[in-house]
Amino acid sequence: MDFCHCWDQCAFDPDYDSLPLEFFEPMVRRIFAREPFSLASREQA
Repeated sequence: MDFCHCWDQCAFDPDYDSLPLEFFEPMVRRIFAREPFSLASREQA
């Protein structure tokens, strides 16, 4: 709580022009659609 109050909260600018969350949705879906990485499957090959 102290960190957010002293440092983190000050880092946000309410006037900063940011993209809506919907812009990032296709990218997030692509990441989660990937086959999960596994060392076990690489060792068997």
